Amino acid sequence: MLGDPLDSPLQLDIDTTRATIYGGQLFETYVVSRNATSLAVEEATVAYDSNLYEFVSVTPQPGFQITSQDTSTPGQLRFSLTSPGAAFNTTGETKLLKLTFRAKEQAGAGRIETTAGSGTFTSGTQIVASLGSETITVNVKTADVNLDGSVTTADLAMAAYAHGGAPLAGYARADVNKDGTVDFADLNLISQALEPTPFLNGGTGYTLDLTQSGDVSASSSHPKTQYYLPYYAFDGDVTSNYYWNAGAYVNKGWLMYDFKIPQRIGKYSLMWQTLVGFESYMPKSWTFEGYDEAQGKWMVLDTQKDKTTWLTGVRQFFDFPNSNAYKQYRINISAANHSTYVGVGEMEMYGKLDSHPELGIESVADTVTAGTAFESYIVVTNGNAMHAEDAKVSYDSSLFEFVSAVPVATGTEIVRQDTATPGQLRLTLANTGSQNAVNAGQLVKLTFQAKPGATGTGNIEVQSGTAATATGAEIAPLTSGASITVQ
Repeated sequence: MLGDPLDSPLQLDIDTTRATIYGGQLFETYVVSRNATSLAVEEATVAYDSNLYEFVSVTPQPGFQITSQDTSTPGQLRFSLTSPGAAFNTTGETKLLKLTFRAKEQAGAGRIETTAGSGTFTSGTQIVASLGSETITVNVKTADVNLDGSVTTADLAMAAYAHGGAPLAGYARADVNKDGTVDFADLNLISQALEPTPFLNGGTGYTLDLTQSGDVSASSSHPKTQYYLPYYAFDGDVTSNYYWNAGAYVNKGWLMYDFKIPQRIGKYSLMWQTLVGFESYMPKSWTFEGYDEAQGKWMVLDTQKDKTTWLTGVRQFFDFPNSNAYKQYRINISAANHSTYVGVGEMEMYGKLDSHPELGIESVADTVTAGTAFESYIVVTNGNAMHAEDAKVSYDSSLFEFVSAVPVATGTEIVRQDTATPGQLRLTLANTGSQNAVNAGQLVKLTFQAKPGATGTGNIEVQSGTAATATGAEIAPLTSGASITVQ
């Protein structure tokens, strides 16, 4: 006979790794039992908003077996599971099932909730469980090609690479307007949605942080709260108390990042972001590894031993030689500074560049006559196969008047041009087609007019910018300019 749920301490709840996601992203939730005592069998019915989420898969957590399941009805899931053997009797707070969903391209807030559930003690007595839910908000950024939550030059570069036909494998979201072709209309939509890049800069010779849109996993995580899940080591939030914790009495393990497209990582960083006094949870000795799919094994890229100098809020960087691009990388921790726990507050990874790109200005003449037109060029050196650039150009508006900008590199298109403010230009460029990556040379011809009656020397320079490759690796290029005298 089933007991009254109001009299039962058992709860079957939902925990989520993320409260906000973006349309198209995969995300995970967990069916969790709370206040359990020696349960051998659990049954749970889960409802979800099928207008916002699509069910993808279910994975029983260690020690549990699914004995029956029904996922055929959109919006509803039913599971029966068992935890055989005395060692696996469900007690306390325990993750039972991992449910993976994909957010649909529909904005809104919805719920994933347990709507019915029960547990059976090892004695055979069955009780009804109280229930729980999580609200998950879906934001839609149709121009976010790589699903990292921001629309940046990386998205434009991926669309520029796929430009000219049906979306390539792995680049389906480059077709922003869903007309079956990646063309200028898609590039324009992305350029109009561009946001300031929020990602950490790896410095000269490296890309910006690339850990935004991949999948995260770990050897284990603490079962007592969803705030210790692997995702939080890559969430970019240095103000929260959320971090990856491998679990009670677990002071070793691995934390892995899976990129959608292989990346050549050459540097990573680690930080304990908050919680002063718990810095000893950070790793002491570890290897950083890339997975070689051809050989079927992990390749050690960097080794660190006896690292004890962790300070809250201080990021430490580690670089190493690497000539190969891998999809999967992990930190494999052999020892922590704490006897009982190991965790990582924040982790970033940066792509290695053979040489660091520069966006500069090349002028046809050093001296020009007042009242006449002259030409300068936006030029690239050490381009690293770039497919998009977003350049902010400054010029001396007391000496020069901007006239026009015309792309000159093969396949290069100006997809956005802001010229309203005297003395400032913003040009967003797409190097379209897989064969038209830019490594060096002139990109755009800029025509200026030397103002009548003006004299003096002024600068035209690329003040700042970003660039990106076909794999979505974003770069903060070096910048330079030219001095021109008007007489």
